[in-house]
Amino acid sequence: MEEEIVSYIKSARGHGLGDTEIKQNLLNAGWDADVVEDSFSHVRALEDQETAPVRPMEAPAQFHSNQPIRPSEVLTPGMKNLSSPVAGLSETTFSTDGTTKPFYKKPWVWILAVVLIAAIGGAGFWYVAYGFSTPQGIWKKFRAITKSKVYTSKFTFSYLDKGEFTSKEFEGFSLKDLKVAFDGKTYLDIRDAKNPQSSAEVQYTLGSGNTNMSTGLKYAILNKVLYLNVGENPFLDNAFKSLGGGKKVEWLKLDLNALEAEMNQGGAGSDQALLDKIFTNQVKDDISKIWEDATFVKIEKYVGREKIDGVNTVHFTNTVDKQAIKDALNATLDKIVASGNSTVQTDAEKLPEKDVQLAKMAINGLVDKLEVKNFETWIGVRDFRLYKVKFESNAPSVISAADIVVNQALSSAKEKSRDAKRLADIRQMASALELYYNDMNGYPPSKNGLPDGVTPTYIGIIPTAPIPADGTCTDYYNSYWYEPKGTKKVTNGKVGYSDYELTFCLGYQVGGYEAGIAKLTSAGIEANIPCPTTADKCASSNTVAVEPPKTEEQQVQDFIDKLNFSAEIKIDTTYSGYDKPQNVEVPDNALDLLEAIKNQGMGAVQGLFIKAPESLLNQ
Repeated sequence: MEEEIVSYIKSARGHGLGDTEIKQNLLNAGWDADVVEDSFSHVRALEDQETAPVRPMEAPAQFHSNQPIRPSEVLTPGMKNLSSPVAGLSETTFSTDGTTKPFYKKPWVWILAVVLIAAIGGAGFWYVAYGFSTPQGIWKKFRAITKSKVYTSKFTFSYLDKGEFTSKEFEGFSLKDLKVAFDGKTYLDIRDAKNPQSSAEVQYTLGSGNTNMSTGLKYAILNKVLYLNVGENPFLDNAFKSLGGGKKVEWLKLDLNALEAEMNQGGAGSDQALLDKIFTNQVKDDISKIWEDATFVKIEKYVGREKIDGVNTVHFTNTVDKQAIKDALNATLDKIVASGNSTVQTDAEKLPEKDVQLAKMAINGLVDKLEVKNFETWIGVRDFRLYKVKFESNAPSVISAADIVVNQALSSAKEKSRDAKRLADIRQMASALELYYNDMNGYPPSKNGLPDGVTPTYIGIIPTAPIPADGTCTDYYNSYWYEPKGTKKVTNGKVGYSDYELTFCLGYQVGGYEAGIAKLTSAGIEANIPCPTTADKCASSNTVAVEPPKTEEQQVQDFIDKLNFSAEIKIDTTYSGYDKPQNVEVPDNALDLLEAIKNQGMGAVQGLFIKAPESLLNQ
């Protein structure tokens, strides 16, 4: 029974709505059917109490006489007139023996007091248990409470990317139906933010096509020391066996404080110092406040009340506010950039505003592509803690990204490299023709569209244009075509001409020359000339029109548009053990990773980079 429902039922009835219509309205609003029925029963009980006949008070025994009642017998001294609004609340009352007693000595007064106190207490309990704990009230309290810094969680995570990608450049490399799945349990204690305590057991599966690898790992963090179990993980076991002198290694130990000191001695400290300057305590606090104040998740519908591991919870379906996510990410970026720019000495060292806007453009574009399919939460009725989350959404496709980055990027690079070769060939031809002119006092005649007599004296081999044609270039003009021009003359038996024309075609802008048909003459290169012949030889039906070079903004938008969000992720997590610290257990016989590397030298580290991939391929 809910106070809001009771109030609505009374109000709706007052406006002439029938019970059937009222129930339907409540169910449509998301209220649980059992809660609605309980509230209707409560309203009917209140109505029965209001309409029940009132039993008249029985007069004292002395009034049961057949003798008429005289006013002096009823209105005895000390009694107030019964018609008075405050009758019966005087300090004295009538007694059957004709005497008077203080009202607080009468049993019925105490009974009435107990009833009133019970009623008041019951109403208060009802308000706390039901009135305050409405779905909206529980959600509001959940948003307001301080988040717990100690808890345990069990989780499953899966990523599925259906599709196929095969690289044309890297033979044998392909991706098909990628699968990544994790499940496990974790314990986290972040009461001391600088020294978190944690432990976890995780199983994971990686797969592509018909190939799958499943294994697991354990880790523990205590006093800024990471302990990683490798003995039960074939991949890690094979990779780190060399550090154990060929013996099986069960646990690795990595002292994070010692690692930081090693990095500082190795020169990496300057990077850490820069990060410390950027991420000051004030910046960290500002960023934390941005995310704490943001409201990403909203209630879509109240589903009902359920028990999660014995805890009474309310179950919601939720929506995600994408604009709030974008605002928080952009505000965070602004804080980091402003702090970073404040650490440099000159304006030239600052991150340009244009780059910041490009980053925001990418952030906003990617968030806009996010589509949440299912989002559910379970919140504790009494402690307002999160006890369960289910989340399903689309996600960026790794296969799509690989296609964009590898095939399309390499394709563009190959196209530009072909244009670069065309331009280099033409310049080599120009040099050979000038050498011929100096010796022969004229440019050579043509034979099948090529300069005759220049090989091998002036050029070893006359180059041919790379194929295929690029941009709007046709096969006809993709070939190099040489024709002598100007005055014909003979010198020492050799025919020469005062000028020449060599046509070729560039698919894209290169070397400062525009795309399109171009020609080389004794005066140099002239690019993007009108069609020298008929239109059918110049117009390409197999290629698209050449566009001008894209701006950085267009390139970012082009990447966002092409990136496919066809993959899906699913997350299912339960939480427990709030504010119940545990002892994080660590092994006694862990191999100190830093000490092992020091003892065996950098060769051991290089071996890891070789053994790790081999171990992965052998799974």
